[in-house]
Amino acid sequence: MGWNWAAFFAGMFWLGYRKMYKIVLIILGAFLAFDIISLIINNPILDEMNYSIGIVTSVVLGMSGNYYYYKNAQDKIKNVKTLLPHNPTGQEDVLRKQGGSSWGGVFIVLGLFVVYLSINVAMAFVFDSTAQDSISKDKPEAAVATNNTDTSDKDNTDDTTEGTDTETDITDTDTTTSNSADDETSLATEQDLLQSYMKENGLTVQAIDFQYDMANQLNQEFAIIGNASLSDYYNYGFSELEKEFFAVKIYPIEDSTSIKDVWTLYFSRTDFAELFNTLKVKGETLLVGTGFIPSELYEDSQGNLAVASQASWEE
Repeated sequence: MGWNWAAFFAGMFWLGYRKMYKIVLIILGAFLAFDIISLIINNPILDEMNYSIGIVTSVVLGMSGNYYYYKNAQDKIKNVKTLLPHNPTGQEDVLRKQGGSSWGGVFIVLGLFVVYLSINVAMAFVFDSTAQDSISKDKPEAAVATNNTDTSDKDNTDDTTEGTDTETDITDTDTTTSNSADDETSLATEQDLLQSYMKENGLTVQAIDFQYDMANQLNQEFAIIGNASLSDYYNYGFSELEKEFFAVKIYPIEDSTSIKDVWTLYFSRTDFAELFNTLKVKGETLLVGTGFIPSELYEDSQGNLAVASQASWEE
């Protein structure tokens, strides 16, 4: 039935102007469903598709807008004749009210669009917060061997010592003490391990010192310790790293009271292949390491995201 420029440029507002609210609800429902899928899967390809879906909708309305309007009018006429089969005057009155155009319909669509955007923003916030702030309930197992990988010194490492496991005792708990005493001893030992790691690697700040002033500490290294587990969280400036880096959640040790202390560190798949395999097998392990926030990847409000340069972990 020809191209409709008004439908192409005005989109859903044109539908509202023509009182075709059912199609508006279908389109917004489809948008919302696609947004939910995109948030759950968190795939860059879906994000690109999400950006272009509005253009596709405008093109479809431009091509088929006249047909939709004609079909909508025919359906209304059919329904009115069915409801008032022997009342031509009543049919005309009803069709006059239901047909034509309405600027009020434009504002109705505007209101629906605001509701859609509000739901979208709320969902994005919930998904982002859940992925970024979830805390593991499990505690680290007793320590065994500690694996050390330092990408900054990789070129200078002797081939005969590369990948060597270093036995590190990180627990000193008397088996006759109570569970609470065990927890306190384990916590103190982890703190000692962190301080020892920082001293050995010349680090002066911890992750918690960074998270409230990230923009002013980009490219600077910090120390972090906690329970590590694999994650699929790739977002903000780090969303394109999945091919070469795997994501690891670092959950805070027991004295942390804030879920905001959780960090996501991105480890090179090449340099930290052993860590990746360990986490796949164990699910979780105690890890102490070094991270930094690259200036070229940093984005405002990104949360606790960083790249790892060195780490030691329980096997």
